[in-house]
Amino acid sequence: MKLFLKVVPLFCGVPRGFVFEPLLFNLYITPISSLTQSHKLYHLYADDTQIFISLTTEVTDISLKQLSDCLSDISGRMTNNKLRFNANITDFIIIGTSSQRSNLTHFFPTNILSHSITPSETVRNLGVTFDSDFNFRKHINLTCRCCFYHIRDLCCNIH
Repeated sequence: MKLFLKVVPLFCGVPRGFVFEPLLFNLYITPISSLTQSHKLYHLYADDTQIFISLTTEVTDISLKQLSDCLSDISGRMTNNKLRFNANITDFIIIGTSSQRSNLTHFFPTNILSHSITPSETVRNLGVTFDSDFNFRKHINLTCRCCFYHIRDLCCNIH
């Protein structure tokens, strides 16, 4: 058995598939927990960082400022560690009743990290599509469509 390795110059970061990738990822990402806690925000991460914040119409301005400050601190920490905060793919959703969401429409679009952002109707999280009504209708439709596609594909391959 022969093993061929291709050496690629690496200036910063961790190559995909590197044996220490999970360990180094955790070393880079773990301090984000202290940042979100210092801003009194909640977070959870798998391979993406997620920040949860509760909005009420009375304090939406304060909450959005708090979120913006937290994201700015995270971006700064990532820059210091030679990582990149990709604000272009940052997405968010407001989950609530339609009347609750309509009370917040005048706050958006808002400017966070020099990007004008508006809430999405749906977001994808760990393979599940969440919608702003939190009824999973979009996720169910996408799952059914995928299943029917594969059933039709199986039928075509049998004949």
